[in-house]
Amino acid sequence: YGPGDNFDPDNAMVIPSLMYKILQQQESLTISPSSIKIWGDGSAIRDFAYSKDIAEGIILALHYGTSNSPTGFVNLGSGTGYTIKELVETLNSFLNFNYVFDISKSSGFPKRVMDITLAKELINYNPTTSLEQGLKETWK
Repeated sequence: YGPGDNFDPDNAMVIPSLMYKILQQQESLTISPSSIKIWGDGSAIRDFAYSKDIAEGIILALHYGTSNSPTGFVNLGSGTGYTIKELVETLNSFLNFNYVFDISKSSGFPKRVMDITLAKELINYNPTTSLEQGLKETWK
């Protein structure tokens, strides 16, 4: 995720899709805007990788190469898992919007977090953008 992401609500990933919904809610002229429905109970854990950190990782991979990896590649991501609830609460800490978790919908796969150990060891990859900082930059 990051500036320039795909914010099309029909096919965007979780962060840009959620930001689109927040913007729509904020632009709504209704006195009592409805809550944004977030699928699941918020417990699913995801690795939200900021685009600048990934770009830096790609440059490092090109510079150092990844041939020393057993598979010939390394994983790039944040390496940190956040629940969907933590994501929503972080957005809500600097954006005003109403939301509700829709537990009648699936939360999806319970946990998806990249193991960036090899990237750290082989190419000195070190993502530094916090979730809050990345979300604020993306919102701008």
